[in-house]
Amino acid sequence: TAEYVDAIEYLFIDIDRKIKDGLATNNDLKDIDNFANIILDKLSIHGWNKNYCKICSGNGIHLLIKLDIPIKMPELIFKDNKYIKTQEFENLNNLIRKGVGRDIIKLSESLEYKNLNIKIDSSVFEVARVTAIPVTKNFKPEGTRWRGVIELKQDGINDGLSEHLLSRFYDTESYNNNKIFTYTK
Repeated sequence: TAEYVDAIEYLFIDIDRKIKDGLATNNDLKDIDNFANIILDKLSIHGWNKNYCKICSGNGIHLLIKLDIPIKMPELIFKDNKYIKTQEFENLNNLIRKGVGRDIIKLSESLEYKNLNIKIDSSVFEVARVTAIPVTKNFKPEGTRWRGVIELKQDGINDGLSEHLLSRFYDTESYNNNKIFTYTK
């Protein structure tokens, strides 16, 4: 759970299929990979696609985009057998969901990409979420698929990405002027 997270170090995006009958087909995985590349292209506008990992989760793709500066989570006070959560903690806990998560979902549902068999898993937009371990199997009732690293890019620092995410809560004008994900309704 988020109470045990020390810092946010990655933007985690999980791209799945809309229609989940059986195992993902090669065409399904191609649509998902194409959309992952669209996200990375949009991040490239600000130079935020220099350091990431693209992982096949078995039936979709996980994108892990490294933040330039880890965002430290505030210390919580443990009282009466529970953690006392501050507003700052809640803001940071929702940072990815509200910072870029809902924009990525709107992009995936936009007219441009509506015909692709893709769906963004919104449950991963939380700081305590982790990705599946590559080179393991994804067991589903329909069958088994291997997970693996598709691409690992380490060509520099995604300079300014952490600041952009934080500006969603602390400087709305800056956030609105540097939108990453634009879409048509």
